[in-house]
Amino acid sequence: MIDTLSTAFSAAVGVLVLIGLFVFLQRAEMKQWNVLARRFGVTALPEILARKTAALVVVSDRPRRELFATGYHKYPPVVFAVHENGLSLRIAKPFGLAANPLLLPFDGLVIQPTTWQDIAGEVVAISHERGPDAYIIAHAEMAEWIEARRPDLGERDYRAAARACA
Repeated sequence: MIDTLSTAFSAAVGVLVLIGLFVFLQRAEMKQWNVLARRFGVTALPEILARKTAALVVVSDRPRRELFATGYHKYPPVVFAVHENGLSLRIAKPFGLAANPLLLPFDGLVIQPTTWQDIAGEVVAISHERGPDAYIIAHAEMAEWIEARRPDLGERDYRAAARACA
């Protein structure tokens, strides 16, 4: 009887430690996403006009990756969606179970070319004037897709806007 109780107690403690470890790792992984969620997080998204999934997105505190940078995290499939008043991002299930979707208003949205060594090809940094220390690094084709579907501007080239700022 005591052996059975001891084994059950040990198994329960082991399961609780394992669950605690998973919760800790999930919270650590969502750190950069939560920086954006504090400013742009929503619980419900408005009607979606267009949707596209990106295979990999990086959320960073800087627009370019530096040699010893630690303020970034890579997220697996992220769903971008265009709405009447903004751009939303949410981590695809089951990877983002604890992550709130983000809604970045088009007013103040900034898309600029950048470099990121871990991502092959052309990349852009998507940010917002209200969150100047948070950048979403994605492939340039995503920026072209966003710009082509923005209801507030119609056709616009993010490269031309970046050259005008420089």
